[in-house]
Amino acid sequence: MPPPPEPNGEEKSKSRKTQDKTNEARSKKNKSTNALESVPENVIEKKTVVYRLAAGELFPDKINHKKQIYKDIPNPSKGDALVAGDVIKAINDKEVTTRKVWTEEVRKLAKKNATTDYDITITYLRLIGKVPIGSGSEFIPAAHDIPAGFSYLIAHMIMFTKARLGIEIKGYNGKVYITSVDNGENSVGKRVLRVGDAILAVGKTSVANRQTCREALNEAFENKYYAWVVIERAEQDTAAALVRQALAFNKKNEPDMRLADDNLEICAKELLAMKERAKSQKMPRSIERDPKASKRRRRHDLKFSEKLKVEKPIEMDQTINPILLRHCPPLPGFGVNDSATNSNSTSNSTSSTSKKKKEPKGKSGKSPNSAASTSIQGKAKAASRKKR
Repeated sequence: MPPPPEPNGEEKSKSRKTQDKTNEARSKKNKSTNALESVPENVIEKKTVVYRLAAGELFPDKINHKKQIYKDIPNPSKGDALVAGDVIKAINDKEVTTRKVWTEEVRKLAKKNATTDYDITITYLRLIGKVPIGSGSEFIPAAHDIPAGFSYLIAHMIMFTKARLGIEIKGYNGKVYITSVDNGENSVGKRVLRVGDAILAVGKTSVANRQTCREALNEAFENKYYAWVVIERAEQDTAAALVRQALAFNKKNEPDMRLADDNLEICAKELLAMKERAKSQKMPRSIERDPKASKRRRRHDLKFSEKLKVEKPIEMDQTINPILLRHCPPLPGFGVNDSATNSNSTSNSTSSTSKKKKEPKGKSGKSPNSAASTSIQGKAKAASRKKR
């Protein structure tokens, strides 16, 4: 197999420029010291927490360069605690601007209280995870039906160091359902999402299948490290039954309905008949060809005869309806049995008229009307033979 052609100078320069742009955008994101810069202010709350530490104990160093906690820090006093995603603002009323400032202040406090236990007060910002909305909210896609027994909310999620979304999704009946949620400490989805929740939209993008949902989530987290989704959650038993039905559905286990016995017999007979016809008959290569054309021209080009002035319908060798899989009566004027059907119809009409009124007979014993009809048919056949 020959190797692929190497890109020319212009293509190389374009690829380098695009790669430089993506690397520059990533470096800007990584250099940013504010983890909540892309998050709306109305979904951020400011809180404080107090930790009791032993003498000379250092506070756990689980903060990244964005002053963001990347691992849960439990509180021994059983009060509020820092969780992954929180952003540090101050420690003991001293503002924390960088990770270096945080580290220096923690070490100072530990050295200062080397002999006695001490408290440390931390001010931080936390993302509001869930915001309930009404069934008539503008955030719900207009094409979505509002069934009874469901509640609606907006779930906000933010990424942090070593974090993952931690959910599995599936599409069913125009919705995207969450089938499983990772309960690990690095899971972002476990804080706001449940199994059975239906994702209706990612941001302002309506999602109706698994692929579009994945693409929208990846784009949001890659560009902003933050995403918000519109969730439909079951609250009543009737709604929960619908959700269970959606989660239990599996395309691999979808039933394959069996055809009726008579349909199978008809199909088998028609297949055999088609095979027999294929063996005994050869399909023509053309509809109408000019007999004077050369053989080479006949193979490649399709030219209609100039003498052909009457339109001819394209017919099958046997009139079969492929939908019903049974023989159909031939059209009037076409087919082999037309003369028989015409004679039957004429005989039936003459017999019915003879019952109503007896016609006078000639010397030959036949009625004049029947003799006239036979003479007309003979003239028509003679005319058709002359045309041929």
